[in-house]
Amino acid sequence: MALIRALTAVPLHLMTGILMGYGLGRARAVQGKAEEAEWLVLGFGGAVAVHGAYDFFLTFDSIAGLLYLVVLFGGWWLAFKVLKKGMTYSPYTHC
Repeated sequence: MALIRALTAVPLHLMTGILMGYGLGRARAVQGKAEEAEWLVLGFGGAVAVHGAYDFFLTFDSIAGLLYLVVLFGGWWLAFKVLKKGMTYSPYTHC
């Protein structure tokens, strides 16, 4: 268990940081308070959900415990998709 967590925890936290940062960035870019709150909830809630699912599936000793890999790779796919979309909004993409 310690070896698995040692190899996957750092990438997981990077991924959840990307999800939170995207939500925070989009919340700062919108005009209305309702839409700002929606992006904050989506960003932080998405990161908490991915992290919680990872921790939940990692506690299983059976074959179901391998579902943490699905969460990890699915989260990475989502994080890269969000990161690519976020770069279209950034004024610093030309640097």
